[in-house]
Amino acid sequence: MDITLFHGGIFFRDYIHVSDACNLMTSLMRDSEVNNIVNVSSGDKTKFIDVMNYCNKKLSSKSNFISVEPSDFHKIVQVKDMWIDTHKLKTKGLSVNYNIWEGLNTLL
Repeated sequence: MDITLFHGGIFFRDYIHVSDACNLMTSLMRDSEVNNIVNVSSGDKTKFIDVMNYCNKKLSSKSNFISVEPSDFHKIVQVKDMWIDTHKLKTKGLSVNYNIWEGLNTLL
C-alpha cells in the first residue's frame, strides 16, 4: 500500500516517548515554581521521512512513499518544521531516557 506524505516527509519534528513525557511532567509538577513554563520534549529535530524509512525497514514493509503537497488548509494551520527549545528542562537536570530510535524500538 502506498503512503502519502506531505512534502515527501521532508520536514522536522521533535519526538518524545510517552514514558519520558510522563516522567518529566511528574518531576516538573513536584519541583518547579508555580506559573513557570518549561518545554517538555527531547529537543532533537528529526526528519519525518527518516522515521518513516526506519519503520518501513524495521517492519519489512513493502509500502512506497508518495510525496504530496498539503492542501491550502494545512498550509495555513500546520507548521512545517517544529522542534522545541529544552534549555530550561536541561538546567533543571532533566532529560529524556529514549531517543527517537530507542523509543520506536519499544513500539515496533
